Amino acid sequence: MPPKANKSKNVVGDGRREWPDHEKKVTLQYLIDSIQSGLIIEKPTASIYYAKLQDKIGLKDVTPTQIKNVVKNLKKSYDSIIAWRNKTGEGIVDESYVREYILKKCPLFDLLDEIYGTRASVSPPFLHETNDEDNSERTVTEDDSVIITEEDLLDVNGGISSRSVIEESESPPPRDEVMTPTLPSTTKIAKREPVILKRKAPITTSMGLIAAASKQRSDLAVQRLEFEREAFDRKEKMDLQSLDLQKEEMQLKKEIELGKLDIEREKNKSQHEVNMKQLSIQEQKLKNEEMKLQLELLKYSNINK
Repeated sequence: MPPKANKSKNVVGDGRREWPDHEKKVTLQYLIDSIQSGLIIEKPTASIYYAKLQDKIGLKDVTPTQIKNVVKNLKKSYDSIIAWRNKTGEGIVDESYVREYILKKCPLFDLLDEIYGTRASVSPPFLHETNDEDNSERTVTEDDSVIITEEDLLDVNGGISSRSVIEESESPPPRDEVMTPTLPSTTKIAKREPVILKRKAPITTSMGLIAAASKQRSDLAVQRLEFEREAFDRKEKMDLQSLDLQKEEMQLKKEIELGKLDIEREKNKSQHEVNMKQLSIQEQKLKNEEMKLQLELLKYSNINK
């Protein structure tokens, strides 16, 4: 029986390679270093670049294509989390929650942001360095061409194709061109004005739009909080006035009830006095009747004698 082939511990059953976080970090850090160094990578040499990357960081059992694919997958993850952050309303939602969620879904967000974000320390890799003091423009002769490349490598502009070649097109000969009749060929000797290639205006980046939207949301949140505070103050003032009115009403009711009790007490007192007088009168009447009876008895007894 032939011996079984040894499989890498980073290769899953379907042949795909599992990338540990430390390998992803090393790969992204190498890309960051390349960007910051101003390295220019053209499409025909992208595979060479990834091969050098593999050799530099010492990855085993991996191909340049796998490195390119893992970088693309990481960028997709970064784009997804940026899209989520734009929808959540950064500046209104708790920043600690946003940060925790981002790192949970995209643990390498900070490194990816160094590559695809708009950090001042990151120089886009498709800009050519020149020795001129003024880098805003340079002279291009008719044999020059500027190659701005490699969407497949980093695509730092977030989807804007950088695979374009700017070449000086042939222009009609100027009026002051001189024809040389002594030459057998029809070669034209013409003076050509140098072409000035200026840098394109900076493209509005997604991070700039995010910052503007975040500031707008923050301003709206401040205005809303101010409105809610004023509404709360008005409601509190009205509640205090309502409590004062309730206290006054309760005090008035209390005074009315006390007045009724005083009147009832005086009334009962007067009625008691009247009743006592009536009892006294009745008692006196009874005494008078008793005396009359006694007199009648005496009178009757005297007659019998």
